[in-house]
Amino acid sequence: MLPPVNGANNSTADMDTITLSSTQQRVETSLLIQRAWEAVKSDFKEGLRLARIAHAQAIVEQDKMNLADSLTVMSWANYRLANFDTALENGLEALSIYGRNEQSSLFTQLLGVLGILYFRFSDYSESLRYFHRQETLGNLRQDLHSRADALIGQAVVYSETGDRERALNHQKDALDLLISLGDRFQIVKSYNNICHLLWELGRHSEAADVGYKGIALCENDDSLTFVKAWLLATVSLTCHALGRFAEADSMYQESLQIAQEIEERFLLANLARIKGRFHLAHGEYTEAAACFHDSIEQSKELGAPKHTLELHELLIQLFREQDDTESAMHHYEQVMTLREKMLNESVLAKMRRLEITQRTEVSRKKAELAEAHSAELEHRVAERTAQLEDALKKAEMLGEKLSAALEQESLINEQRSNLIKTVSHAFRTPMTVIRTSSDILKRYNDRLSSEKRDDYFDRITNAINDLSNMLQDATIADSNSVNRVQPNPTLHEFAQLCISLEKTMHEGLANSSNLTFVFDRTSREAVCCDEGLLKQMLFNLLGNAIKFGSDKVVEARLSLERSILHIEIVDQGVGIPPEEIGNLFELFARASNVETEAGLGLGLYVARQIVKAMRGKISAESPGLNLGSTFTVRLPVKP
Repeated sequence: MLPPVNGANNSTADMDTITLSSTQQRVETSLLIQRAWEAVKSDFKEGLRLARIAHAQAIVEQDKMNLADSLTVMSWANYRLANFDTALENGLEALSIYGRNEQSSLFTQLLGVLGILYFRFSDYSESLRYFHRQETLGNLRQDLHSRADALIGQAVVYSETGDRERALNHQKDALDLLISLGDRFQIVKSYNNICHLLWELGRHSEAADVGYKGIALCENDDSLTFVKAWLLATVSLTCHALGRFAEADSMYQESLQIAQEIEERFLLANLARIKGRFHLAHGEYTEAAACFHDSIEQSKELGAPKHTLELHELLIQLFREQDDTESAMHHYEQVMTLREKMLNESVLAKMRRLEITQRTEVSRKKAELAEAHSAELEHRVAERTAQLEDALKKAEMLGEKLSAALEQESLINEQRSNLIKTVSHAFRTPMTVIRTSSDILKRYNDRLSSEKRDDYFDRITNAINDLSNMLQDATIADSNSVNRVQPNPTLHEFAQLCISLEKTMHEGLANSSNLTFVFDRTSREAVCCDEGLLKQMLFNLLGNAIKFGSDKVVEARLSLERSILHIEIVDQGVGIPPEEIGNLFELFARASNVETEAGLGLGLYVARQIVKAMRGKISAESPGLNLGSTFTVRLPVKP
């Protein structure tokens, strides 16, 4: 029997109800995602819980936009909860689902969190790429919040990579946007960032002016207490650098009081470091060391290795100013250990990022392949399969490259270990001389003649000079330090520069009576170079020439031609085997005819690294054994 006509009408009405119900469900899921996004701003766990519910509903509804939006919120929530691997996986999956569809209001937020996450994984180029995309999209949408966030993100990356001028410009552009938005918390935070960048650039007066503007905004606003405390700490640094010590101390004390009240541990650790800098600047070494050690312990508890590293470097500076080479060496070893640990963690983070990217890409490819379910899509399936295989092959190639990189890092770590062992072993001889001579002077001072006492004092002085030179060579020989050797060129008259070098070499080198300097003593031509690095290089070259010069004359010939400083170190000593000249400037390299002589194998390597940092060239030649040698250096010194 056929159903009545009104039955057919009821069936049509049911279909409309189903369609309406499906649309309504998607709207409700979208509203749930908005609730989750608002919750993430204050309660990360609640935001993540709501986003997961919305994600599950979007999967059932097969709604790609809601699926991508929910993943974006999950990425932000996991980032806030320090689940960085999961956050990156969520973010990349969301990016894949969005594809070319950038209409969602959360898409710019996704670009921002991906920029932050790649920064966390130390992939700065990828981080900048996402922040640039966020800024471009923010401009198109006239979204001032997104533009400001993108500019701040870029500023952080540029600051981390050492480009502080560019970081400062981006931070200032972001401040202008924040002022127009009226976001007082972010405005004060931006003032603090600009103040700190200006302090790092040595522009202390500007830094103080900016800092006081930020402090003025905080008056009578308890919601800004947290960021005000950080700004006070930064301004105290600038005031101290300007010699306004009373202001600096006042700012420091106010910041400390707030930090203690709100129990802000990161700020407390930073304040201990700042107080240590104040003591160090005034030569109060004991108090400075106590502050730095206190800050180290706090930084370790907070898991802040970069801050810990900086503090050990400050302690190296402190102990070197006190001529306490043994303590400086202890902290140098701590620095090397921390760098190795941070390097290993960075490599592991890059491996995790690569694995997450590969896994997300493979999942995306598989999802696309699963959609090809009809005969008409067979060609597309084959094409996608080929793309997947190509992606997997590329992933394998990346894996091989990463393995090669890990081997290289392993070699660097081994080199560092050998450097520490070599220097530590070499330290024993001068340290023994110092201890022995000091002990003799202490025990028998009243029985020794004045000549004997002077002799022991000279031995101690020479041993200290040896320790200082070894520590300087070891610092430059470290691969990380070499990359950071930055010449600080200043203007000199050619003759005056040469006279200064001649005096320093004769005073600092043992057995320098056979050393002769040859240069035009009337020349007043201007040259621009780093005198300190030049002296370090000549110490190493002339030290070797005298040591292996068979007690014959050693000449240092200096001349100037077309803004190029020519230096020739000529000796008449043991010479160099011709087949070994090519490897002479490598780390720990020593010629076979002098292997029995004492030495570290660092001098020529360090000389080459200094010349390289000064954009010059160095070479060596020798007619053969016992026929002397000549070392030639060419340095650009154009003012």
